[in-house]
Amino acid sequence: MELRDDGTVVGRTVLILETVGAAGCVSLAHLTARTGLAKATARRISERLVERGLLCRRDDGYALGARLTRLATAARPPVSAEMAAAPYLQELFARSGEVVFWLAECDDALVLQAVVCGRRRALDAGPGLPPVLTVDRVAAFTAAGRVLLADRADLTERVLASDPRRLTPYSTPSRSGLTRAIDRVRDTGVAVEVEEHTQGWACVAAGIRDRDGDLSGVLGVCGRAGAFRHDLLAPPRRRHGTSARGSTAHAVVTMSRPRPVDR
Repeated sequence: MELRDDGTVVGRTVLILETVGAAGCVSLAHLTARTGLAKATARRISERLVERGLLCRRDDGYALGARLTRLATAARPPVSAEMAAAPYLQELFARSGEVVFWLAECDDALVLQAVVCGRRRALDAGPGLPPVLTVDRVAAFTAAGRVLLADRADLTERVLASDPRRLTPYSTPSRSGLTRAIDRVRDTGVAVEVEEHTQGWACVAAGIRDRDGDLSGVLGVCGRAGAFRHDLLAPPRRRHGTSARGSTAHAVVTMSRPRPVDR
């Protein structure tokens, strides 16, 4: 669209904003030349925009202001949880080469949304990922389930009250042990289970939260137990003023390349 002066105040204001936005930063002389406005007019409108935070003044000219940037950000269409999780899925798969999954939180359950794996893992007789992971005794022995339980104290009480029975010889053997495992997820933002759900397999998972801090889903990776050094997983870095509960799956992305692990 050609930029031109239509003679109106609004039109000239938009013309200046678009010119500055296209240039990144522009001096008054160049602004006058590019818009065709009189120097006094360009200066007057630009200074009023600076006063309102829509432009800012730098040593080399005018640039877009913080207020305009906030307005532009607010105007962007919302990003779906699936789209937000996609980069993490790809990065996790690139780092691990294992089975990477994304589960969305829905009505006290986790619903499978996406799985990424290579041909080697697709042909592997690994643990099947259920289309829906309900909050029951089984959830207490899965990494994804523990992420959800750590977020919901009411669900934790319900599951532990059912006296979950061990699924494998390596499952956490007591309610107190399961409570400690769920508490660790609250503290670190990461859930790890090794052969507690399916012998020979391990899983690590972390929650992804929306802008309001609510859990929107769980991202994780599972593979052969001997391929994980779960003890080398770095806990999520806590940002100033936030807790681990507000972290995203960044902690999972810190997973190192597969290395043998001694039980």
